[in-house]
Amino acid sequence: MPRPKIPKGKKLKELRTEAVRVGFKHCYQQRDYTTILVVAEMIPDSVLNEDEQLQMIYDTAVTRSGGGE
Repeated sequence: MPRPKIPKGKKLKELRTEAVRVGFKHCYQQRDYTTILVVAEMIPDSVLNEDEQLQMIYDTAVTRSGGGE
């Protein structure tokens, strides 16, 4: 599987949580945990922590990608 491009820049300030949720869910179904982790680095921590579904998918991606060790 090709590695996703990691954009260089600042964290996103404005985003639609619903769109991130759909993207995370799609990547999760494709077992593309690396993309979930890259996107999670770009969004504010508060967005990730306030949405239970995003947090669950992110935690699973960390665990399954080996980042939780």
